Amino acid sequence: MRHRGSTIQDVAKAAGVSASSVSNFLNERHDQMSPDTRERIAQAVQTLGFTPNTAARQLKTGHAPLLGLLVPSVANPFFGELALAVEQAANRRGFRVVLCNTLRDPQRERSFMEELVAGGVRGLLGASAPADAATIEWLRQRAIAFAAFDMRHTDIHMDDVDIVTIDNQQAIGMAVDHLVAQGHRSIAYATALPLSPSRQARLAGYRQAMARHGLQAIEISREPTPGQSPYGDTALADIGRAAAAEYLALAQRPTGIVCLNDMFAMGMASGLRAAGLSIPGDVSLVGVDNISLCDVLSPGLTSVAQPFDLIAEAAVEQIVGRIRDPQQQPRETVLAPRLVQRGSTAAPHS
Repeated sequence: MRHRGSTIQDVAKAAGVSASSVSNFLNERHDQMSPDTRERIAQAVQTLGFTPNTAARQLKTGHAPLLGLLVPSVANPFFGELALAVEQAANRRGFRVVLCNTLRDPQRERSFMEELVAGGVRGLLGASAPADAATIEWLRQRAIAFAAFDMRHTDIHMDDVDIVTIDNQQAIGMAVDHLVAQGHRSIAYATALPLSPSRQARLAGYRQAMARHGLQAIEISREPTPGQSPYGDTALADIGRAAAAEYLALAQRPTGIVCLNDMFAMGMASGLRAAGLSIPGDVSLVGVDNISLCDVLSPGLTSVAQPFDLIAEAAVEQIVGRIRDPQQQPRETVLAPRLVQRGSTAAPHS
């Protein structure tokens, strides 16, 4: 139940702490309290619907308790699920999240950054076009903490940015290993244009895994239609459906396909079914990300999972740490993916 007109004293009573502890929490002095105390205060704030006077706090501290999250587009449910996990992790630390869809347009991304910083935001998280050195320097001069998802320091040639990602090469390697273990010897990799660091890493992971198993790589790369972003973020299912036609045109069709991500795989499954093929009877299919839609398909989509909660926790923890201590050294956190087997993969028919 939400209560109108709640005060700091109400929050303190509900959390079983002092009003000064609540004040410390609201003013981001979290190092002065235990994790349990922070969690109880956060829960009390949420339960009571307590809204602090943000304008007054910004006048006092010079910044707003907000984080900016820049993603290509929540049309891809991966970014929607990541955004929710980031929001929950931020809320537990007394921050709110402003979500921006950049469409991987560097100018649009820079414009969002400038607006957020002008509004008092001191921490940005980017899952979009990697910021260039000039933008990073612009952020550094303004003491803005910045963390990036789904890339490595070696990808962007900048080691002064916090990074949180899964091992994308390992993710695709796991998908190939799974199909090989099922008995597949002809395995294709289907992708949109590999323009981003993560897409390039996944393609490299496929090639390495196929070479490790002594198998020939078979690559299907599909471009978006004219007028769409070259990354195709808002139309990945459509691109996957179009890629199914390229698979069907192969003289020797592979018995297994590893797809760039789940949305691409779902589109490809639609195109294959429209042509009369059975999954996994005629071809096995594996995606990457393990978005919630994988469970509601029939058959369910085997996918390599990204741990959304761990990614969000690590990124928010790092960026909040940099906000409180600008001298904190940036880190690169690489999390292990996990394969979730469902009904879209099986042994190939002899």
